[in-house]
Amino acid sequence: SRGNSLALGSRCNGRMGLTLVPLCSAGEYDHEVRRLFTATVMMGVPAGHDIVCFGWYEHVCLDWYLSTGRRHAAVVVDDAEDAVVGYALMCADERSFNRWTSRAIGRTAAVVVWKLVTGRLDRRSIAFWWQRTRDAVELRRGHAQPPARAHVHMNVRAGNRSGGASLRLLAFLDECAVAAGEPR
Repeated sequence: SRGNSLALGSRCNGRMGLTLVPLCSAGEYDHEVRRLFTATVMMGVPAGHDIVCFGWYEHVCLDWYLSTGRRHAAVVVDDAEDAVVGYALMCADERSFNRWTSRAIGRTAAVVVWKLVTGRLDRRSIAFWWQRTRDAVELRRGHAQPPARAHVHMNVRAGNRSGGASLRLLAFLDECAVAAGEPR
């Protein structure tokens, strides 16, 4: 690799008080990943209001990676704050991901539509779910090209995006991709 190979499955200390932690144990750092996801859900910032059924959206966006895809997941912890400042989640099994996501989206859609028809979605939640539906349609249209063999979900706290946290996560993802048989 590029001279900065990371040992997958081990805790890797780096400069600037940042530690890369591969997510080896079930549940380890999951709450912090979810917290950062929620804090940055709207183009890097929180939604600014409660979204009805948001837990279902979080489920669709994160749970495959934090279960089946966990071996390709890591966080970066700021040692001074003892806080997760970023996460990287890689999927190297698109078939499994697509099957799981299709089922999860179906269940989520059923719950959200039920809330809508029973009058339990507020105006902002309706707007949020409508936009997610439009996003899904656009993503499906983009599948006319050959499907990817792997993809990444990465998120870094605003104050840490241009530095060591991002670089550590990218190096981790590079090692995961190589280990999964992806070309450099």
